[in-house]
Amino acid sequence: MKVSVSMLKTNKSKEETLKELENSSADYIHVDLIDGWYVGEKNFTWEQTIEFYQNCQKELDIHLMTIDVEQNIESALQLHPAFLSFHYEVTENIPKMIEKIKKNGCKAGIAINPKTKVEEIIPFLDAIDLVLVLSVEPGYGGQDFIPQTITKLQHLKSLQSEKNFLISVDGGIDQTIAKMVSPYIDILVSGSYVCLADNFEQKIKDLKQAKKNE
Repeated sequence: MKVSVSMLKTNKSKEETLKELENSSADYIHVDLIDGWYVGEKNFTWEQTIEFYQNCQKELDIHLMTIDVEQNIESALQLHPAFLSFHYEVTENIPKMIEKIKKNGCKAGIAINPKTKVEEIIPFLDAIDLVLVLSVEPGYGGQDFIPQTITKLQHLKSLQSEKNFLISVDGGIDQTIAKMVSPYIDILVSGSYVCLADNFEQKIKDLKQAKKNE
């Protein structure tokens, strides 16, 4: 199980947070891009995001919480992320978005909200590389994990042997939740649990230890 760390909430400056994460055992930096339309909050412009992350030493795992998916994919690809995920709920032309991502050598992911059923994305599982399951409502750091997410992860895990996709979960993740979800996932996204702590590395190690102790 790999760990991807989100910087939505941190007690340190963005620069200090990124530097500490780059020197940690985190596998990815999870970049949430929020446009203020898909969800009520808004974080950074693309210009700010690209400038901030362009020299990042860790691989990026970008999550678009945006309405204009196609335009934002083009912007995100400038950062050469390992994964680029967009929301199933906001675009009707999903095959086109997947193709746009993959033809640029990036792995394509579909993110699904807590109320979205796994059955809705089954037609796309052959084409994508990642399913990002939101275990909280999108856009706000520090929320509590929604317990029904476990059932959704179990369903995806049952489909994984027939398809070639990874399973990621994002929202309300701490060490206790990590132990609950670890049998069903490949990538764990954690934000507040790591970035509000004094010692990022210890929290990341605690999350990774959850897989070993299952």
